[in-house]
Amino acid sequence: MHRIKKIHRFASIGLVLFIALHLFNHLLAWGGIGLHQSFMEDFRLIYRHPIGEGILFLLIIAQIVSGIWQIKQIPKAERAQNRLQIYSGLYLIFFLLAHTSAVQMARYLSELDTNFYFASIVLLDHSSRIFFIPYYSLGILAFFAHIGTGLSWYLPRRYRQAFLWSLIGLALIVALSIIALFSGWVYEVPRLADYEKALIF
Repeated sequence: MHRIKKIHRFASIGLVLFIALHLFNHLLAWGGIGLHQSFMEDFRLIYRHPIGEGILFLLIIAQIVSGIWQIKQIPKAERAQNRLQIYSGLYLIFFLLAHTSAVQMARYLSELDTNFYFASIVLLDHSSRIFFIPYYSLGILAFFAHIGTGLSWYLPRRYRQAFLWSLIGLALIVALSIIALFSGWVYEVPRLADYEKALIF
């Protein structure tokens, strides 16, 4: 196996673990904002630690660079059968760059705590939610689709489609749940003044 593919797979293990815990953290909001915030504070002891954060950034960079390299290496004749993996990968590259940049700018330029209220403000606002509902939803769908297409190659051919569609179905449930929670559709979510400043629309 080419070393770039090995880097991509190694980086994906760390990122999948982080993103899975990140999504789990969001889903904990079903138990209330306090539960979400409590888990996040404990989780941050790892990924906001200088060493943990440095490793996370290295994994993101490695995943993006190796992902772009792999897409370029796919022969044109094979791209049609790999469309879902390619397009989901490209959207994940966009999402990782955009989301990571937005969080870092909010932390260091606006000095905001990028917590539940930071994530929810763009979904509570009627103007910005037009962009952010599909933005976040597609991010979750791309994450599950990319994992699904990658893992499905290890399954017998007759099980691949069922496995992939099961993951995409799970992705839809996760995406709708998170959007509903952070949009204030499940319970009232306050709009804090400090976070109103973060709105870009």
